[in-house]
Amino acid sequence: MFAFNRRQLGILGFVLLAVLVTGCARGVAALKPEETPASGTGARADHEVRRVAVGDEFELRLDANASTGCSWQVTVLDEGVVELLSNEYVEASRAEGRLGAAGQAVLRFRALTAGQTVIRLAYGHAWELDQATYDTYELDVAVE
Repeated sequence: MFAFNRRQLGILGFVLLAVLVTGCARGVAALKPEETPASGTGARADHEVRRVAVGDEFELRLDANASTGCSWQVTVLDEGVVELLSNEYVEASRAEGRLGAAGQAVLRFRALTAGQTVIRLAYGHAWELDQATYDTYELDVAVE
């Protein structure tokens, strides 16, 4: 077995923490925007506009890396116009067996009533989104 003294454990802990924190920002960039699905399914753009009909369901697919402890969280949403149905992480198929490989967050929404709303998302640790985020995404939704 390995035997570590207090100093070595402290250094190891610091290095692991640094890898975890910096990994959030790197995990987002692991999949290039051009590798994300076509526009109808939610291709990544810094700001997007989407038109949907009342009752339609639509999804957003955003690069993510769950191994970093980071995730995409909805920060702004008019729940009278659009509702969040699910927020799931999907590992990239080419990442099978690769520890720490990036994937995508798949967020599904349903249009409830006619109107316009903005969906804002933030990527980071859920417990510190009000203090630090590694990425943001905004979608204007027009429900007709």
